[in-house]
Amino acid sequence: MSDFTWASTGNKGLDSAINHLRLGDNVVWQTDNVQDYKKYAEMFAKKALANNRKLIYIRFADHEPLLKESKEIITYKINAFQGFEDFSLRIHQIIESEGVCAFYVFDCLSYLLDT
Repeated sequence: MSDFTWASTGNKGLDSAINHLRLGDNVVWQTDNVQDYKKYAEMFAKKALANNRKLIYIRFADHEPLLKESKEIITYKINAFQGFEDFSLRIHQIIESEGVCAFYVFDCLSYLLDT
């Protein structure tokens, strides 16, 4: 498996079930509990950092942070209450700035329904 085309979720069973992530994949979880998502986000982040990947955390919700602050994780805090256009523009600016090879973790998107 080439480091340039594949990535791990951080969970071997899930990797096997989905035949691994491919770079550029977007994964959206449907969950009733942010703690369930947090477990997978932490596993993904741990594996990404172990593989020397640049890890970006996009923080915009008022739920508990999914990832602990650390010098290895670049965290951007975005005000989701300034409207969808401003929010999406900021996300695009971050991706352009950080590059397409970075790995990204976002807060729960359900939070955006309330903004």
